[in-house]
Amino acid sequence: MRLRFTSFVCLAASVCLLTFHAPENAFAQKVVPPDFKVELLYSVPDIEHPSVVTCDDDGTLFVGEDPMDMRGPTSKEFDRVLFITFGPDGKPMRKTVFCDNLAAVFGLVWHNDALYVMHAPHFSMFKDTDGDGVADIRKDLATGFGPPAGVYGFNDHIVTGTRLGLDGLIYVSVGDKGVPKAVGSDGSSITLEGGGVIRMRPDGSRLEIVSSGTRNHLDVAMDSLDNIFTYDNTDDGLGWWTRFTHHVTTGYYGYPYDYHPHPNRHLPRISEHGGGSPVGAACYRESAWPATYIGSPFFCEWGKQKVQRFKLWTWKEILR
Repeated sequence: MRLRFTSFVCLAASVCLLTFHAPENAFAQKVVPPDFKVELLYSVPDIEHPSVVTCDDDGTLFVGEDPMDMRGPTSKEFDRVLFITFGPDGKPMRKTVFCDNLAAVFGLVWHNDALYVMHAPHFSMFKDTDGDGVADIRKDLATGFGPPAGVYGFNDHIVTGTRLGLDGLIYVSVGDKGVPKAVGSDGSSITLEGGGVIRMRPDGSRLEIVSSGTRNHLDVAMDSLDNIFTYDNTDDGLGWWTRFTHHVTTGYYGYPYDYHPHPNRHLPRISEHGGGSPVGAACYRESAWPATYIGSPFFCEWGKQKVQRFKLWTWKEILR
């Protein structure tokens, strides 16, 4: 079975690795499960600092690039999103700049023939009405998702990955720089101290806080029942390790004040996994891969240069 890059987790892992290694001699990751294949699509200078990917309904690929956080300056909004089509042989055929002049672009959702971009502190919609691979409509829907770009230097620990739930709401990963005050298209507003998960309608209305008390996850993974999972990017030592967490509505997970000293005051994480740097995430919800992968959360582990899968056991399986 061929591993298609329409699964964004594997693309994000391989592209990020290739971008940060020697541009003159880039290779795809070599260690993969049996019957899977990883292919090199682009390396520098053809792609620059990829940060997030998604696909439209036809499998066309959108890739966010984040040069403002690499070569800088971190305060100038010049990130962009690429539009990549594929030929009958599965090879990249055409690459255009779909939209540009973006802040730190880390969240992409394709919905109803439009691309919704979280480029904190902004949330915007882009649409291509003439089919040339370049958006000709931009509508800024909501704002205030964190401080202006570059205020704290490197744009990390900020509002990042997005996922469309079965309820039609967009779920958003929030790092522990938090949300001082985000304002939606309907005037609704939220304030979140620290990290967590928030949600809103695709039009930027009805802003809500889902959970709080996490540190620095960069994406949300949601299974077929809309269960929410994150994997904190935490490698500071002193007991602050990468944490795999199941989020529930109104859940509080303790970071930073209660996580260590007062475990009775917060919901527990599922597991800890030492130091690392998890980035992109997704639950596999299709049927092309073997059944054992269905429903599993996958996380790109940039620090360990791998894609990490979590097996979720049911009580029936545990007691068997």
